[in-house]
Amino acid sequence: MSVEKKLGTVSFADATKAAVKSYQEAGFFIEENIFSAEECDSLVEASEDLPEYAGGAFPSAMQPHRSAPIFLTAMRNPKIVAIVERLVSGQISGLQSTFYYGKPGAPGFTLHQDNWVIETKPDAFASAWVAMQDVTPDKRDAGIFSAHVDP
Repeated sequence: MSVEKKLGTVSFADATKAAVKSYQEAGFFIEENIFSAEECDSLVEASEDLPEYAGGAFPSAMQPHRSAPIFLTAMRNPKIVAIVERLVSGQISGLQSTFYYGKPGAPGFTLHQDNWVIETKPDAFASAWVAMQDVTPDKRDAGIFSAHVDP
């Protein structure tokens, strides 16, 4: 079965062991519906109050959890914390948050693997990426590559 067909077919909510196995095989995991549409809308609205939003250039907002409590609350989402702690087999610490603005037509980031860029020991670093709008393969909003491939 291709990785694309596996996406969204297993959930920590009802098949934890299968979800962990999927992560171990693919090197990433997608859990759908962590935040409601209303919660996403609230985060997007709060992002419009960040200084990076002003002026229309939309650079990434680094560490918004330090200035806006709504981002810290999102970072501490119990569903995310439980899933990541299960995937890395231990307690996690949130080190950084970033709100990425996606202007229509913007190219986004160059291909990379966070653990490779950060240069940590294997399985010592994990990222939780949360889309504020629906992301589907046909929209080409996100690209995910296996942890087993060099960037």
